[in-house]
Amino acid sequence: MNRSIAPAAVLLLALSAPASLVAQNAPAAQPLPKDPVALLQLASQVNGLHGDDLQPWHLHATWQTVEKGNVQDEGTYEEWWASQNKYKINYTAKNYQETLYVTDHGAFLRGDTDMANVVFSDIVEMVDQPLPDPKSVDNQKWKIVNHRQGNVIVTCAAPKASPPLPQYCFADQLPALRIFTEPWESTAWNSVVLFQGRYLGETIRIARTGLPEVDIKIDQLETLNQLADSDFVPPANAVPAGDHPVFIPAGRISGMRTSGQPVEYPAIAKALHLQGTVLLLGTILRDGSISDLKVISGPAMLQQAAVQAVRTWHYRPYVIGGQAVEVKTQIRVIFSLGL
Repeated sequence: MNRSIAPAAVLLLALSAPASLVAQNAPAAQPLPKDPVALLQLASQVNGLHGDDLQPWHLHATWQTVEKGNVQDEGTYEEWWASQNKYKINYTAKNYQETLYVTDHGAFLRGDTDMANVVFSDIVEMVDQPLPDPKSVDNQKWKIVNHRQGNVIVTCAAPKASPPLPQYCFADQLPALRIFTEPWESTAWNSVVLFQGRYLGETIRIARTGLPEVDIKIDQLETLNQLADSDFVPPANAVPAGDHPVFIPAGRISGMRTSGQPVEYPAIAKALHLQGTVLLLGTILRDGSISDLKVISGPAMLQQAAVQAVRTWHYRPYVIGGQAVEVKTQIRVIFSLGL
């Protein structure tokens, strides 16, 4: 994989439809909404492989984690998708392999049973639904920030804060997400293609302070014109997911929160004008409560406040095949003096 793009100064590559992908023609430029919330709402709908209007599809990707120029781990991610209640995901690493089957009769696992790890969650998040649920940005105070990178004008939606972070950035008059950035995290989507009306980056790079870089490359993406139900039937050695959480992207979960304490901004962090996002990985149990919270990244001074609040949150149970299941998901807690 090409690692010439530094996370601190992410470059925007030309929009293209690589020959290795079965995708539609390169997208045409169109005026972006001038209202930042409208821009985020539009982008949330057209970025990532989510939505009931999609035709069945198949995706294959390779990934690596890299630290100080050395590959730490690598593997593949492959998904066959027919509907929200019918899909199959195969995930491999150097010493790990697991297949998840989601059917009308529930979720089943074959292989290892800890699919909901940080790298797997990153891949699903950035490919499936990389922007926040539109409902989560309706009442927040956002603004448009424009940057110039070389000959490219980058249009970003950002909170009305100083500094204006996090930022979701777009280029070439397309609602295709190109950059997500904040002080502790930077993600870039490059070689963007349009597939079934959705934008995806052929290559995705995730860099977080204190963690290995994650590089993802989609090398096959196609519509499944012929679909056999037998492709989604779990084999005899698959076991019901039961107490093993099924990973669900945060975008599908954020609108399901029903209660919980608000996040309290630590007084010392506020006095120091410290802002940022704490990224958590947690389990939503079948009764909607939170368990097994783990901090992935974020300012140390803000982490305890984020964990204390999220521990009290409750969600509507997530149902697959008529049964409530445990869900592993990422949770972002934003600390901004302007919100």
